[in-house]
Formats: sequence, structure tokens, C-alpha cells
Amino acid sequence: MAISNKRWMSSLSGCFDVSLSRITSSARSSDKNYTYKQSGTMISGKFGVRYTYPKGVVRPFVELGADVSGMINAKTKANDKSERWLNGVYPGYYANTGMNFKLSRKNKQMICVRAQFKGLRDMMEKSGLINGWSGVIGYTF
Repeated sequence: MAISNKRWMSSLSGCFDVSLSRITSSARSSDKNYTYKQSGTMISGKFGVRYTYPKGVVRPFVELGADVSGMINAKTKANDKSERWLNGVYPGYYANTGMNFKLSRKNKQMICVRAQFKGLRDMMEKSGLINGWSGVIGYTF
């Protein structure tokens, strides 16, 4: 959701986003003696500021903000024996860039295409947890 006020500046808006993502990964050592598996569901809440070029049919935008994520039903297995639950809250940041394609002159309906970079920090181990890219195609009204 992007909220803007035309009195202040129609091209600047506050953005709020809530999402659920399923995460799975696995790795095997080169000598195949060690396997590592991780799975879980991540819930993320984002809030930020977006600038959108206000004129034309194609309207590029950039967005920056904070991200707070947490894992639900997450676990880690090493060599299919031990299990460790991944608990905690992971603060971070995100950056979006993309374009809105206006569908008609009268309405504010648009097709949105964006790419997002996200970086989170593991507060328990004091290390980077996730640095990743994602893409979104959506419809705004």
C-alpha cells in the first residue's frame, strides 16, 4: 500500500507492505559427507518512502525503507539428525525500483513491475542472514 497527499507532494508516498514467503535451502559438502537443510515461512513487515515520477504513461519509481521479519515453523537439519528451530526477529532494510504503467487517462489503475533488494541481520549471531533479490508484477488501483 502506498499512501500520498496531493497537497504536499503527489510524487512522494509512504509505503506499507506485509508478506509471507516460503524459504527452503539445502547444501551438500564436496565430499558428500555433510548435508544441511533449512526450511520455514518468513513473515515480513515493511515501511518506507517512495518517489514516483508524476507524469506520463510510464512512471518510474524508487523506494527505500525498513524491514522487520520473523520466521514461522522454521527448522535446520544437519546430516538429517539434529534439528534447530530458527527463532527471533530479523531487522533490516530494503530498496525497490520499478515502473508503473498507467492503463487509462481517467483512472489511476496501473500495472506495476519492480525489483527489490532486501538485507536482514541475525541479532542472535550478529551476522547477515539474508541478502536477496526478488521481482514483482502487480496491479494497483
